[in-house]
Amino acid sequence: MTPEKVLECVKDRLAGKGKGFELYLQSSRQTGIEAKGGEVTSFQKAEPKGAALRIFSNRKVGFAMASSWDRSALEKMVRYACEGLPFLSEEPWVIHPLLATPTCSEELPVFEGCDSSLATLPEKKRMALAVELEKRVLAKDPRIRRIRKAEYQEEVAEITLFSSAKKRGLHYQKSLCEISLQVVAEAQEDQQAAWSTDFSTHFDKLDPDRLASDTAERALSLLGARPVATQKTQALLDPLVVTSLLSMLVQSFLAENVQKKKSPWVGKKGQEIYSKVVTLIDDGGLQGGYRSSPFDGEGVARRRTVVVEKGVLNHFLYDSASACRDGLNSTGNAFRGSFKDLPVLSHSNFFVSPGRRPLEAMIRSLYKGFWVRDIIGAHTIDPFSGDFSVGATGFWIEKGEKAFPVRGVAIAGNLHEIFKKSVEVGADLRFYESIGSPTLWVEELQVAGN
Repeated sequence: MTPEKVLECVKDRLAGKGKGFELYLQSSRQTGIEAKGGEVTSFQKAEPKGAALRIFSNRKVGFAMASSWDRSALEKMVRYACEGLPFLSEEPWVIHPLLATPTCSEELPVFEGCDSSLATLPEKKRMALAVELEKRVLAKDPRIRRIRKAEYQEEVAEITLFSSAKKRGLHYQKSLCEISLQVVAEAQEDQQAAWSTDFSTHFDKLDPDRLASDTAERALSLLGARPVATQKTQALLDPLVVTSLLSMLVQSFLAENVQKKKSPWVGKKGQEIYSKVVTLIDDGGLQGGYRSSPFDGEGVARRRTVVVEKGVLNHFLYDSASACRDGLNSTGNAFRGSFKDLPVLSHSNFFVSPGRRPLEAMIRSLYKGFWVRDIIGAHTIDPFSGDFSVGATGFWIEKGEKAFPVRGVAIAGNLHEIFKKSVEVGADLRFYESIGSPTLWVEELQVAGN
C-alpha cells in the first residue's frame, strides 16, 4: 500500500468525525554487520514499516500506531486513537502544530541526505567494509592485540507526513551509514581499551582508515599511563569529552525544561552566561548531520538556531506545545525516534561553533596542563546544577609537549563553569552522532589524583 492509499484509508475512517489529524508514516531498511577474526560473525537485516496517528480535538490529542500498512491494522489504529479521546484530560497548550506555527508555511531547507546507490550496493561490499575495519586497525601497530567489535550499520528511512491542516503531504528520504571499532592494546602486562565511531549519509564518504587510526591511537596512547597529583590546572578537552558534556548541557536549553523551572536559565535570556568564545548552535538542516531532515516530527521546517552567541543566551529550543506556551514559533525541534513514539522536544544537531587554531597549535601553547581525551560517567552529571565528578584519561602536557599519558584520576567541577572558563575553541569540530564540538581550552580544572 502506498502512502497515499494509507492516507485515503485513514481519512475514510475519520470521515464525519470533525477532528484534525496528523498521519506519520515511516518505512526503513536496516542492516547491521559485525566482523571478527577476518570474517563476518553477525549479519542482520530488517525492514520495519509503520504508521502513527495523532487526532486533535478540544485541546486533547489521541494517539495510536500500527506496525504495518495493512488495512485492518490501519482501521484498528484509527479506532484506538478515537476511543481514547473521551478519557483524556484537556491540556491548555495542545494544538495542531501545523495550525499553531507560522514556520510551517516557510520553505523547507534543501535536503540531500540520501545515498541512492545503497539500493543497488552489493551486500558483499558492506560485509567487506566490516572485515576491512578489523584488518586496518590490526595493521596500525602490533600492540593492537584484540578487536572487541568491528561494526557497520546502515539505515535508509522514508518519512511521509500528512495533515488535515495542509493540502499536500511532506516527504523525505534519508540514509545513515555508521562504522565503529572497539580495540584493546597490550604491552607487557598493561592493557588499554578504546572505542571510536564515524558516520556519513553516504557509503563512499566513510573513511575506515581514519577510524582505524583514531581508535588505535586512543588505545596505544594510554599504555604506561599513570595518575598525576591532585591540583587545579589548565586543560584541553577533546571533542569526545566536550560532546559527552554537551549531551547533558543541551537539556537546559529545551524550552520545556525552562518553563518547568528545571533549567538554570529561567529569566536569563539576553544575559551573558558563558565565555565570549562559546557559541552554541542547533541546526536541523545541517548538510550531512546525524539528525538532519527538511522538517521535524511535527512537520515544522527545520532551522538553524543560535542558542548561545559569544556567551550570550539568545534562544531556547521549541516544539509546537512549548512554543505555544511562550507565544512563539516552534524552532523545528520535535523529534521522533520512530513511528512508535510521540514527538518530543529535543535537539537536532547541537554543537560548539569552531575557532581557527588547529589542535597542534593549542597544545604547543599550553605550558602545563591536562589534555583530557576521554571521561567515564558523563551520564551521572546533573543537567540542572551542572555539578560533576567523573573519571578521566589523557595526556599531561609540559612546555607545549606531551609528557606522559594519564589515567587513574577524576575531574570535578560544574558543567556550566567549564563553558564560563573556556578561553579558546579549536578548529577541529567533530560530531559524535548528533552532538559536535572542537577541542575546548579551559583555564581551570580540578583534577583529583594521587
